[in-house]
Amino acid sequence: MTRARPGEPQTLFAAAMTLAAELRPKSVETVGSRAAAEAAWSGLPDGARAALRSRGAAHGLDGTDTLRLVDEAYWSRPELLLEKFRRSELSHIVSRANEPGLASEPTNIVLEPAASHANQARGAADMSHAELEDVVSAGDRLDATLLGTDLSSVEMGRVYVDFGTTLKSVGLFGYFLPRAVYVDLIHVGRSLFGEARRARSSAERDAVRRRVIKEARRFLRQHGSAIAAAFLLTLVAVHVPLVTSMIAAAGLGSLTAVLLSVIEPWIARLTRMPYLAPLRRSLEAVGRTVAIVRSALRAFVEAMLKARDMLVEAVRRGVDLVCVALGRGVELLLEALNASRVTA
Repeated sequence: MTRARPGEPQTLFAAAMTLAAELRPKSVETVGSRAAAEAAWSGLPDGARAALRSRGAAHGLDGTDTLRLVDEAYWSRPELLLEKFRRSELSHIVSRANEPGLASEPTNIVLEPAASHANQARGAADMSHAELEDVVSAGDRLDATLLGTDLSSVEMGRVYVDFGTTLKSVGLFGYFLPRAVYVDLIHVGRSLFGEARRARSSAERDAVRRRVIKEARRFLRQHGSAIAAAFLLTLVAVHVPLVTSMIAAAGLGSLTAVLLSVIEPWIARLTRMPYLAPLRRSLEAVGRTVAIVRSALRAFVEAMLKARDMLVEAVRRGVDLVCVALGRGVELLLEALNASRVTA
């Protein structure tokens, strides 16, 4: 385990290491993940392995440690894996200038979205707690963008049954909300809950209340139009049976695809069992059928999700235009009222 510098048990480094351990994806910290990463590494194409070796070599990391910097969802998706690293930089929590011995320590390195240019702006300074939280939050948002069309657990759990208009409306509203909203809400809620739990004095509790207000305003500014778009789409979709039926079919299809992905390896194992040799051809035919059905279901679900995302984005842009027009109209009205007062 990495240690803080002697004589400085409460330095920023020690606190940053604790926070990094809490926020880092579980694939990095789980016991035995090294072996899983090595297995995934051996299955990557040569081009992907060469790219990861090149990125990690500058920081003293081998290919497997570089792979472990990202969530396991990327390990079997070479295209998304390369895109994740293309959009990210390897940043040190404690800078190399301040602690050269930690330059190649994997727990001292995080992936930071390159678009922010924060790594260059930080220079030789160490990351603060707030900066590390921002890095993790930005990484979550990037993951939501890159993995947004995957059969994630959030998407797979959306099976809607009509137990009444209220339940149907809640389900549709949840379906139309972008995944980035859920990711941001969970991350901010976890952070605020941790601060509230640690607050002891009245000053600390006041600071938590001020941050709650600040985060609520930021959340509404960032996701307000998406929430409004989901609400408008829900108002329309709840009265269109075809839409609700297709959404329910997509949810059922995603769950069925997950079930088939579990069954498929077992069928392959059965075909290799000697005492089932007389049934091998039949089992192979069943396995091929399962694979075809699973692929078709996955394609249908992904098409539904892409259509949903395009529809939500179109409505969101419309909401933004309406808000801009209303804001301009209010400004003109106020200007007219002020002019009439001056004239009077």
